[in-house]
Amino acid sequence: MTTLAFDTHAAVKALKEVGFEEVQAEAVVTTVGDAMTGNVATKADVTELRAATERDIAELRAATERDIAELRAEMKHDIAELRTATEHDIAELRAEMKHDIAELRAEMKHDIAELRAEMKHDIAELRTATAEQFSILYRHLWIMAIGIVGFTAGLTVALVQLIQ
Repeated sequence: MTTLAFDTHAAVKALKEVGFEEVQAEAVVTTVGDAMTGNVATKADVTELRAATERDIAELRAATERDIAELRAEMKHDIAELRTATEHDIAELRAEMKHDIAELRAEMKHDIAELRAEMKHDIAELRTATAEQFSILYRHLWIMAIGIVGFTAGLTVALVQLIQ
């Protein structure tokens, strides 16, 4: 800050003209002079402060823009890494699922083959049991047919004897 030019002699003279005593006028002028020299900003001081503030704002703006650019680059990198990791995880999951499906398919084919073999065996057993039952039934029918033939022959003989 700069100091202001202050004519102390003219100020003391003006105060004396309005009724101040010399001691009083000098005390007032000294107090006002001290106040003016310590705490008064000139236009140059304000202009300099404005320029410094504008420089600080420009520096902060540039730093903020650099920080945003760095953050944007980091975010792009992080997103790319995340995308790659996610794609890798999806590929692994897809491979695991294909493997699991293939295992399940093989198990189901095996189970179907076992079931088919069991059914063929059961059908063969049923065929054999049915054939045996038909054979027994057929024998019984033959025996009954022979019995009926024998009975019929006996009736015929009895009828022939009755008729004679």
